[in-house]
Amino acid sequence: MRRRSALIFALAVAGCGLDDSAANPRASLPEADSPKDAGVEDSGPDASSDTGPPKRTVSLVNPVGVPAENLFADGDFEWSIAPRGDDGQYGFRAYAFDGSGTMPFTAETGGLCRTGLHCGVLEPKMILFGRGTAAGGGAGHAVTVFLKPPAASCKVAQVLMVNCDDLGSNAKTIAAPKEVDDRGWCRFEAKIPPRDSPLCLYVSSQLKSGQTALVDAATLLPDYGDPTPKGLDTSAVPPATIQALRTLEKTIRRTTPFLARRPPLLVSP
Repeated sequence: MRRRSALIFALAVAGCGLDDSAANPRASLPEADSPKDAGVEDSGPDASSDTGPPKRTVSLVNPVGVPAENLFADGDFEWSIAPRGDDGQYGFRAYAFDGSGTMPFTAETGGLCRTGLHCGVLEPKMILFGRGTAAGGGAGHAVTVFLKPPAASCKVAQVLMVNCDDLGSNAKTIAAPKEVDDRGWCRFEAKIPPRDSPLCLYVSSQLKSGQTALVDAATLLPDYGDPTPKGLDTSAVPPATIQALRTLEKTIRRTTPFLARRPPLLVSP
C-alpha cells in the first residue's frame, strides 16, 4: 500500500511539470515588481548619479532626548516650558537678568532643536536656571549644554555651574567655545571635580535686543576619570554676576511652591 501511494505521488508531481518559477514564485515576477523599482522615490534629482542636492533629509531622534543618567532635571527641556506666573518646580526656569523675578520661558519644536521634541528659547535680559544634583561615589562631573546663536559667534551667554544651596559661592564659569559646530551650535562643556553639594546651571543671556538663541541638550553626567577641572574660565566671576546670583537665590526661595504654599498642619482636637 505504501509503495502504491509513493508511486501515485511521484506521477502526480511529474505531471505537474514543476520548474524553477513554481518552486520560487519570486523568480516569475517581472523586473518592474522587484523591490528596487517598486514605488521607491528618488533621494535626489537623479538617483543614478551623485550630482545634485538631496530633496530631503530624514533624521531619527530620541523623543526623550538626553541620557537617563543625566543629573540635570529635564535637561532636554521637554517639561519646563511655562508661561509667566507659573511658579511650578520645573527643571529649568527663566528669570529677569538681575534675578529679581520670573519670566515666561518659550520653546521651539521639531527640527530646529538639537535633540528631543522641544528646546528652550533664550531671550535678551534673561537668566535660565537649571536644577541638578551631585554625582555619588566620589565621581566628578562632565557638563555640556548646547546654544544655537543668531550669528556664528558663541558669545551669546555667560554659562556658570553654581552651588544649588548657595548660588553665590564657588561659582565656576564655563569657557565659551571659539566657534560653532557644523550644525551651527555652540557646545559649552567642562569637567567639574567631585562636590558634596548639588550643582545647578546658570545661563545669563548676552543677546542684543531683538535677538534670540536656542538652548538644548543640557547634561551633567558622572565622570570617573581624571578629576582635574577642564574647560573652565580661570578669571574671577564678575561682582555683578555674584549680585545677580544672590538676588536670584532669594527669588527662588520666595517663589518655590514647596516653601511658599505649604498647606497648614492638621491638628487633632
